[in-house]
Amino acid sequence: MVEWQGIVIHHSASPRGFWQGDQWQPIDSEVVRRWHVQERGWSDIGYHYLVLADGRIELGRPLDRIGAHTQAGRRNFTALGICLVGNFQYDTVSPEQLSAAVKLVKKLRQEYNIQIGKVELHNQVPGSNTLCPGRFFPKELFLKLLDSG
Repeated sequence: MVEWQGIVIHHSASPRGFWQGDQWQPIDSEVVRRWHVQERGWSDIGYHYLVLADGRIELGRPLDRIGAHTQAGRRNFTALGICLVGNFQYDTVSPEQLSAAVKLVKKLRQEYNIQIGKVELHNQVPGSNTLCPGRFFPKELFLKLLDSG
């Protein structure tokens, strides 16, 4: 069993969904899994959780397996990867999505005894050269909500 010591927050750097015929298809864990397995050649989706724009949370990579989300600082081996679907370099996080992400992180912090200082945005991990989770990710609000009751 992996002893999780941290959490890294990501964005998918993608649209929130796409039209398939006349049906709107949200980007979900199965879509991201296909990207990671078929396009990148990975064994599975890289993230442990996905948070969809409507606030639904989906399990990605099993929690007993190391991630494939942050090579820098060896976070794949020590931190859970949570991906919010969307491209927050250009778009904003929906209130439902932010609320769900905060609840998930609080739950995981309690379950794995993870200190608040070990919750990082991908671009905060030393050695990461990325904009993820994007300039419009509400970092200050996210941390404030994590720190509240």
